[in-house]
Amino acid sequence: MLFVADHPLILHKLSRLRQKDTPPPQFRELVYEISQYLFYEATRDVEVRAVKVDTPLVTAECHELADRVGIVPVLRAGLGMANAMLDALREASAWHVGMKRDHDTWEPKTYYRNLPTCEKVDVLLILDPMLATGGSAVETIALLKAEGNKRIKFVGLIASPEGVARLRAAHPDVPVILAAMDGGGGEPPPGWTPGVHQDTGRYWYSPTSVASANFRSTHQPPLRHWQNTFTCTSVPGRTLASGSRISTSTR
Repeated sequence: MLFVADHPLILHKLSRLRQKDTPPPQFRELVYEISQYLFYEATRDVEVRAVKVDTPLVTAECHELADRVGIVPVLRAGLGMANAMLDALREASAWHVGMKRDHDTWEPKTYYRNLPTCEKVDVLLILDPMLATGGSAVETIALLKAEGNKRIKFVGLIASPEGVARLRAAHPDVPVILAAMDGGGGEPPPGWTPGVHQDTGRYWYSPTSVASANFRSTHQPPLRHWQNTFTCTSVPGRTLASGSRISTSTR
């Protein structure tokens, strides 16, 4: 199953997320808000059980979660999505996996893992805001399956079609929940446009991030930095007009 959000408010927030001049504090807020929406979509089919609740007037028939939900942010980018989901469901458990890319082979390498077994959780959500080549997602799913976990979902903000295709080919049983899927292509390292350019650096305001450095200075494009114009949708009367064209940053 592939879900790509089409809610008007999410489209509006994605426009702001993509803008090259969006400062890190607002960028974090947008990641939080979009991630929480995706969490509700990702948990749409979790199991519930009937319970009776005493209200001020009567005893009511209600429901509560029967499934144990866990999240697995891929370090460190996935941490930006984790708080939004833990705030939405305080009972959720959090696990972690650390991946880094081999710059010679472009394949992921695991440098940290703290993963659950199937006895500890019923549904697992892998969190990674940018699904580029799909290598980290494919490897993380394989690690979780090796621990006996069967109900696994991938949740991301923006993905390339190549990354989605690779994930679905390797793990066709894993649903993919996204806020957007962009165009593919690009020279190595594999990338896509319009994207948001270095989500991790923009979120954490890292000094090494091209986007953060660009924001700190005069908002001029740095060396080896291209710009792309992309048609987005925004709520009329706000920062952008509906269907306006904005400049985004890409590698």
